[in-house]
Amino acid sequence: MTRKHGKRPQFWRKKWRSLYLWHRYIGLAAAAFVVILSITGLMLNHTGRLGLSSQHASSDWILDWYGIAPEGPFVTYPLGRDRWLASVDNRLFLGGKPLGESPESLVGAVATDDLVAVAAPSAITLYTIEGELVEQLNGAALPGRINAIGVNADGGLALKTPKGIFHSDPFVTAWTPGPSAPKWAGQETPPDHIRQEILGAYRGTGLSWERIILDLHSGRIMGDWGLYVMDASALILLLLSATGFYNWIKSKRRKR
Repeated sequence: MTRKHGKRPQFWRKKWRSLYLWHRYIGLAAAAFVVILSITGLMLNHTGRLGLSSQHASSDWILDWYGIAPEGPFVTYPLGRDRWLASVDNRLFLGGKPLGESPESLVGAVATDDLVAVAAPSAITLYTIEGELVEQLNGAALPGRINAIGVNADGGLALKTPKGIFHSDPFVTAWTPGPSAPKWAGQETPPDHIRQEILGAYRGTGLSWERIILDLHSGRIMGDWGLYVMDASALILLLLSATGFYNWIKSKRRKR
């Protein structure tokens, strides 16, 4: 009988030692996720100050991880002098410079000596050669719905509409009927280096750091499995809290 009673405390002592060890290892495993949650939570609380919503990821491996690539057609128009206007998923690019979005599909884009004109069926948007917005013309400022855009012999803009062909004055403030333009804008395939430049600009403005940090915080950056990992981490933290409290009670009882 004495041996049995002597073995029992030793048995429970080993069990408690094992529990303490498991508590320690589980705590170390959960610590990494706690650090991620803490850092990303702090950053999300100061999104405005850090400018996370306006800064975009440009790293290839991050963009590849998210699978960011054009979904719609890749439309490009030559502007001369190795300049190209591209529309990628309705987002406009002058070479590697983002210009904004177009709510309509384009009918063409041309360049004069001073301006780049981007035409949609119901509007023309004018930019400087460097890509700065100048003006948008629509409604009564146009001679009608646009079917095509080109450059006339005088270097001004020409539009093809259901009502006929119209030419602009040098300041693009008035339109007069006239003969056909020498050449209407048409889509062409750009050189590979231009295509890569445009794709780089497209990918670089498609993923904000705010989204990346939010996905890190929630675990969605790893897909569905990431959500399960974060759920498991939350359960582990609850388990650590419960076992830690239980161990504290046991130690208090031992001291008494």
